[in-house]
Amino acid sequence: MTTTVLVIEDEGDKISEFSRQLEHEAELQYLTPSDVGLLSTLQAEGGAIEEQLKNLFARIIQENGIDLVVLDTDLSRDAEFQTHSTYRTALFDLGFPVCRYQKGGSATRFTPLARLRQTVIDGSSAIWLRRELVSRDVANLAPCLKDIVAGFAIIQEQLQADNTLLAGMHSPADVIARIMGAPAQAEDFIGYASQNLTLFGESNETLHEGNIDPARHFATRLGYWLHNFILTFPGPLLTRRQASAFLNAKFAPEHADVLNRVIANCAYAGPFMNLEPRYWRSGLLDLLDNCGGDLAKHPDVPANSFERIDSDNSERAAYVCLLSESFITSEQAAPTPDWIPSGATEAKFSQEKVDELGPLAGI
Repeated sequence: MTTTVLVIEDEGDKISEFSRQLEHEAELQYLTPSDVGLLSTLQAEGGAIEEQLKNLFARIIQENGIDLVVLDTDLSRDAEFQTHSTYRTALFDLGFPVCRYQKGGSATRFTPLARLRQTVIDGSSAIWLRRELVSRDVANLAPCLKDIVAGFAIIQEQLQADNTLLAGMHSPADVIARIMGAPAQAEDFIGYASQNLTLFGESNETLHEGNIDPARHFATRLGYWLHNFILTFPGPLLTRRQASAFLNAKFAPEHADVLNRVIANCAYAGPFMNLEPRYWRSGLLDLLDNCGGDLAKHPDVPANSFERIDSDNSERAAYVCLLSESFITSEQAAPTPDWIPSGATEAKFSQEKVDELGPLAGI
């Protein structure tokens, strides 16, 4: 199935670069604003600009079968474009999935922290693309966009297949847990609730009056919540490295296959799974329970294949610093800032990294 992406970019050189990388990508159709008539002049007498733009987007999306809009944060170079915030608002009102990106600039020691903070601030209205994906690593942009579209599509298909999910009988935590194929895990997502207070704010009737498909609208909101909060800030779901830390085990590269085999049954299989493999914390707990709380006692883990991250506490979980990606013990972790979702129990910063960044980091 072909993925169709509209990239809203006003810089000629960047448009040419995207064209080189995306135009010939298998199963991906790349469209520019000129291709779809987005730069059509809006009428001063045609009502509010925001409403005109929303209607224009609705028509363009339907006529071109667009799956995702990719939006530059700076559209000031060409007067034919509306502002970034105007486009973003129109797409948000339509309930249509958006990825945002920012070009230029160099990474600094504050970049990982700034990225997390930006996700918390804007995570309910878009998925932020890593800067390197639109600058140094453009070759990997197409696979990323395809996986993001596939994630939203899975959620929408699940909502369409089970109309009780949108009938007001379930909390967002219940809905996302069922969509992820793990209804028993719903309680683990309640700690992310402060990030979804307006998730189900609109009724189906209101959306229908605005000619908006409720399934797509709520799939977009749920997709943002899942990608930007539940997956970004580890708690119920952990990356491979975070899973290794949770097991208090640092495997040497030559024994990486041992970890892969041991945690394979804990793998997450749901929306956005192809962006990066993740593993259920509940499954890792079961794994530890079955070997007396110590991975070294697991029958499939050879002796000396790993070393403890926390050598003083063999049965205590360790963590991965969200800023440095380094393994840290609980004693090396800084207090968790209040802007981290409370459900993200495995989201930690190392005290050393916090001290290095200094008071300007605001942690």
